[in-house]
Amino acid sequence: MILFVGFMVILFLVVGIVMGLTPFMGRKSSQFGVSIPETHEEDEQLKKWMKQYFLITITSSILFTIPFFVFPHTKNAAQAEMQLGIYSTIGILLILVIASSTYLVIHKKVQAWKRQLPKESGSSQEIVVDLNSRKKGLLIPNAIIVFSNLMIIGGTALITWLNYQRIPAVFPIHWGINFEPDRFATKSVKTVFGLLGIQLIMTLIFVISNYSVKKAKQALDPKHPSISSLKNRLFRQAWSRFSLVVSILTQLLLSALQFATVLFSKVPIQWFIYLTICYTLFVLGYTVALSLKYGQGGERLKIHDIPEEKTKAAHRYNEDRYWKLGIFYYNPDDPSIWIEKKFGIGITINFARWQSWATIVGIFLLIAILTWFSK
Repeated sequence: MILFVGFMVILFLVVGIVMGLTPFMGRKSSQFGVSIPETHEEDEQLKKWMKQYFLITITSSILFTIPFFVFPHTKNAAQAEMQLGIYSTIGILLILVIASSTYLVIHKKVQAWKRQLPKESGSSQEIVVDLNSRKKGLLIPNAIIVFSNLMIIGGTALITWLNYQRIPAVFPIHWGINFEPDRFATKSVKTVFGLLGIQLIMTLIFVISNYSVKKAKQALDPKHPSISSLKNRLFRQAWSRFSLVVSILTQLLLSALQFATVLFSKVPIQWFIYLTICYTLFVLGYTVALSLKYGQGGERLKIHDIPEEKTKAAHRYNEDRYWKLGIFYYNPDDPSIWIEKKFGIGITINFARWQSWATIVGIFLLIAILTWFSK
C-alpha cells in the first residue's frame, strides 16, 4: 500500500503542476482561450491571472494528497484498500473540476478585460499559412510508427504462442493495491491474446495522433511569417518524435504486462509497478519538457543566428467567435478538421465538421472494444 500511496501522491502533484503551468506554456497571443493584442501580451493583469491559476491548481493538488497519508494507518486493510481506490479516482476528478472552474472564471474576466482595451486600428487582420510546410518531410512517417509497434506486438504474440502450453489454466488479470491478485481469468485464446488486441488499438491511436500533428491548421504570426513557420515545423517534428517514442514505450509496457499476466503470474507484480511508475514519470517529464521548450505551435522556441524579418503591420486574424469557451472550435466555413488548441498545448478538432464527430464516435468504439478485450 505504501508504494501505491507514494505513486498517487507524486501523480497528484505532477498533474497539478502540469495543469498549473498550462497558461505559461501556451501562446502569449492567446491567454485563457482569448486572443490578446500584441501590445498587451505582457500586461501585468494577465500575468496576475496566470499566477492565480497556477496557485489555485497546485494548491488544490497538494491539499488532495493529504488524505493519502491517512490510509496506511487504517486498521481495516480491506476497507482501506477499497476507500483508497475510490478516493484516487475522485481526487483526480476534483482537481480537474477545480482547474476547469478556475479557467472558466478567468476566461470570462479576460474577455471583459479585452473589451475595455482600445480597438486596434491602422492595420488589417491576416491569416498566414506556409503551403509548403507539409512537403518538407520533417515528421515521422506513420509507417515507422506502425512498423515499430507491430514488431513489438508480433514478438509478444510469438513468445506467448511458443509458451502457450506453459500458461496455467487460471491466471491473474488484476491486482489490488496490496499487489495481491484479486481477479482471475480462465485460459482461452481470447483471455491469453486479448491484450494484444489492445496493443493493436493503441497503435491506431498513436497513428491518428501523429496524423493530427501533421494535418492541423497552422496559426502563424503575420508579422514574422518565415520564423513562425520554421518554429511551427520544429514544434510538429518534436511532437511527432514524441508520438513515436511514447508509442514504443507503451507497447513495451503492455508487452511486459502480457508476460507478467500469462507467463510470470507466480512472480510478485512489484517489478511491473516500478516499471509503470518509471514509464509514467518519463512520459509526463517528456511532455513538460517539450511544452516548456516549444510552447504551442513553437511560439516559445528560441532560434538564434537567423535574421528575424518583419512584414507590414498586420495582426493575427481574430477567431474568438469560433471558439466556444475558448476550448471548443466550431467553424462551418473552415474545412480544417484538426486545429491547434487555443489554450494549452496540442491539437483539437473542428466540431463543425462531420469527420470530427466520426473521430469522436470512433474513439468511443475503441473504448468499448478495449473494455471487451479486458474482460
